[in-house]
Amino acid sequence: MIEGYDNGKLMALRLIDGKYVWETSVAIPKGRSEVERLVDLDVDPIEVGGVIYIAAYHGGAAAISELDGDVLWRNEAISSYTGLSHDFRYLYLSDSTDDIWQLDQRSGASLWKQKELHQRKLTAPTVYENYVVVGDLKVTCIGCLPVDGRQLGRIKVADSAIDAKPIVVNNTIYIYATDGTLAALQTRSP
Repeated sequence: MIEGYDNGKLMALRLIDGKYVWETSVAIPKGRSEVERLVDLDVDPIEVGGVIYIAAYHGGAAAISELDGDVLWRNEAISSYTGLSHDFRYLYLSDSTDDIWQLDQRSGASLWKQKELHQRKLTAPTVYENYVVVGDLKVTCIGCLPVDGRQLGRIKVADSAIDAKPIVVNNTIYIYATDGTLAALQTRSP
């Protein structure tokens, strides 16, 4: 079991008996005031091929070895509390100013940053087919191209905000709005 804490630490425990396996500092507090030094691992970590990816509020994004907790890379330019998604090679996340980032899984390098949705209270992104999908405060579902982050379109799915990460099941993307609306969307074949 992998658990993130509000002090910026990530800990691994064995599921069988709860025994401590390792602990590592993912987010290192910086700044002069208490508020500037706030770090929090609110994002659910994801595991891909023995590597745990995590993002922190005021603490960057990082890749951690699942085996021993070693930090493989850290990108301190990012602050996120919504969540991560991934495809075969990249990570996608919405930062605390509601910009969408694509990061290389191997190095943490930023490949593109989508700023057109700035301050729209984005959900965590979800990878769906050849798209990166997010919901926002203004009740739309937005698709971006993973190649360059270009916004492809918006679909209004409810009369209230979308604040839950879209979920993909059996080639259908499900979007849940705060008014209780549940929308199921699929791409059309050409």
